[in-house]
Amino acid sequence: MIVDRGFRDALDLLQEMGIQTKMPAFNKKGESQLPVEDSNVTRLVTKIRWVVESVNGRIKSWKYLDRVLPNSQIPFVSDYVNIACAIMNKYWPELNTGDSEQDEQLAQDIISSKCYRVWVKYDDISVVGWYCQCKAGSRVVGTCSHVTALIWYLGIGKYTDNIFENCRDWSKYLLDARNLPDPVTVDESDNEEANDEE
Repeated sequence: MIVDRGFRDALDLLQEMGIQTKMPAFNKKGESQLPVEDSNVTRLVTKIRWVVESVNGRIKSWKYLDRVLPNSQIPFVSDYVNIACAIMNKYWPELNTGDSEQDEQLAQDIISSKCYRVWVKYDDISVVGWYCQCKAGSRVVGTCSHVTALIWYLGIGKYTDNIFENCRDWSKYLLDARNLPDPVTVDESDNEEANDEE
């Protein structure tokens, strides 16, 4: 069950009843960011809640249902919402028509709406620099998604055929930041000795 922060006092009761709950997390005092598991759960909850809130937003487009109702109307609210939803289902356009041509047109509109120039400077060993014309393209730390996609394509994508064909588990293509290998330390004295021997 997806719940918001208003249910935090009832979580124990829900779990005793055997109901698995997910709720957005907040940083604890002194923490600057959430742990990985909490971040992932919070993103999942936010995505699911967005769908619910978008439907609630359609219902609230009705002037009467967009305001706080008096307590005397509580017995009738369910009927009002059912009537409003029935009218919306009958006369309003569908949110998802299932028309693949319309979906393709929407995707094309989104994709073609912006075009950014991306520059990546690299040598035989590493990427030396990059720049993108998008808002986030001139970051000092990290890269925007356009630069990341180009670097991925130049490094892996163009050399691999059908890398994502029938892919169901995208997680195997991602690195977990907790499991990064330790950096290799190079002892300068070893390099100097090797140079002296030559």
